[in-house]
Amino acid sequence: MPHWLPLVSGWALAVMGGGLLVWALWGDGLAQRFRRVKKRRCPKCWYDLSRTPGLTCSECGYTAKRERRLFRGRRRWRWALVALVILIGAHLARRSPDIHERGWVAAVPTTVLILAAPMSDDERRCLGV
Repeated sequence: MPHWLPLVSGWALAVMGGGLLVWALWGDGLAQRFRRVKKRRCPKCWYDLSRTPGLTCSECGYTAKRERRLFRGRRRWRWALVALVILIGAHLARRSPDIHERGWVAAVPTTVLILAAPMSDDERRCLGV
């Protein structure tokens, strides 16, 4: 296997996962921020409430507590979870030569290994944990 392949595949997966994560958590909010006319939408079913008076959705019956709640961006938590799995895969792809050479310990960040190691109270105080 060429030495550059894990690096390129890891970065490609990281860019893809990062883009998916941004879209899943902030995509609609960013789109609304750059529009001139902001749309009122039901936070529960995402029905367009731009021509509906009041705070109650005519589609699902959800009543918002404040008008501001109708302008919030939609969060897609399942897609965010998929993006996190892709980002973990990107990390593993990037570290695959080290993992093959040294085992699973090479895949875990050093900070996590330090915090997981058994320590005395004095050592914990030095680290600020």
